[in-house]
Amino acid sequence: LNDLYMKYDSDFFDFTMGKQQLVMGVGYAFNPLDVMNIKNIMDPAYEPSGHTGYRFDFSLGTHSSLTMFYGQEEYASKSTKILKLDNTFDSLSFSFLAGERVWTFTDYYKMNDIGVDRRFAGSDVKKNIAGIDLWAEVMYNWMEDSIEYKDSKDYIEAVAGVGKTYGDKAEII
Repeated sequence: LNDLYMKYDSDFFDFTMGKQQLVMGVGYAFNPLDVMNIKNIMDPAYEPSGHTGYRFDFSLGTHSSLTMFYGQEEYASKSTKILKLDNTFDSLSFSFLAGERVWTFTDYYKMNDIGVDRRFAGSDVKKNIAGIDLWAEVMYNWMEDSIEYKDSKDYIEAVAGVGKTYGDKAEII
C-alpha cells in the first residue's frame, strides 16, 4: 500500500495527513533533491512508496507555492522536516528545498543499520526551449557524526540533463 491519507483542500492551503507520496526534483533517473525516495532505474514500473507525515501546501499567488512536510519519528529531533518553494513562469520552473532527515544506511561489517543526521539545501531548474527540456539539480548535505559512525563528511550532489518527450508516450533523456 503506497498511499493512505486524508486531505483537506481550501482556497488558501491544502493539508494532507497520512501515508503519501513525496517526489522532489526535476531529474528523471538521478534526483539529488529527492531525499525521500531511493530509485531503482532498472525497474520500469518504479513507483515511490508513501511516507507517513503531515503536509501543508500553500498557494503564493498564480506562480508560486510553499510546501511543508513533517514526518513524525519516535523523537522529534529525528523526524523529517522539509520546506520547499516552487515557482513557475511560462516554460521555466525552479524550486528551493531545505530540511533535515536521518540518513540510514547499512554497515556491512557489523550488519546493522546506522542513522546519521543530515541537513540539506538545494535547488532545481527546468526550462523548455523549442520542445527540448533542459534541467539541473544541486543539493548540499551537512552530515553529523553519530555514536555508530564517526566519519561523516559533508557533500554536494549535482546533475543536469537534456530530454525530449514525444506526446505522452516516449521520452529520450
